[in-house]
Amino acid sequence: MRTGRARWRNVCEHLAVRFLAEPANSLSDALLGAVSLGAAAALGRPGTADPAFTACLGAMGSAAAWGAVHHALITPTSRLRSRSWTAIATMLAGGIGFLFAASARATLPAPTARQVAPLGAIGPAVYLAFAASGRRDMNTMVAAQGLSMAGVVGMWIAATARRQQGASLGLTAVVLSAAATAARSIPPSALARVKLDPDSAYHLAQIPGVLVLACAARGVTPHRQPVPYPA
Repeated sequence: MRTGRARWRNVCEHLAVRFLAEPANSLSDALLGAVSLGAAAALGRPGTADPAFTACLGAMGSAAAWGAVHHALITPTSRLRSRSWTAIATMLAGGIGFLFAASARATLPAPTARQVAPLGAIGPAVYLAFAASGRRDMNTMVAAQGLSMAGVVGMWIAATARRQQGASLGLTAVVLSAAATAARSIPPSALARVKLDPDSAYHLAQIPGVLVLACAARGVTPHRQPVPYPA
């Protein structure tokens, strides 16, 4: 039995190495994309969650799905790699913009949310401006979204502090997503035994945050302003 499993594993590894440019990155991105798009589909049912949460997970899932293709077919020396990466980063930036809007609508009073939610479009617009000037790397995208992510964290912290129902899940999802970046700091030698590298480990580390965010989107109760007592 073990011999058969080992032989099957060796065949799969051989096929992945032969036909995929970056096997670990491609397969881990494919799994992340499947989980994110599946969560988006589940939230997309009428009345399940705010559509902005669905759009957020859909954009991030699409970025991961295209990332799987990117790592599978586009070699590091290909001229298409920069353009492909720009498409991925743009989808990620859009996902963060939708997350900002969803967070505002979930944690702020409706009149305030209507004013604040559109500000989530600023980050993607800034990244596109940088991309047009030739700065398309991950660091640029993260910097362009810095204020948006700070706003997201602040809104969920405030909602958790006032004990809004479901807010702690939203904050947990954001913290897990931020903590996933630590996977990039793991020495490659520590991941070699499990056939991963820092980037593929980062892809896998994002999955818990995606799942918790989907749960938060279903469970959060929109903020309501207290009704003042009559004088």
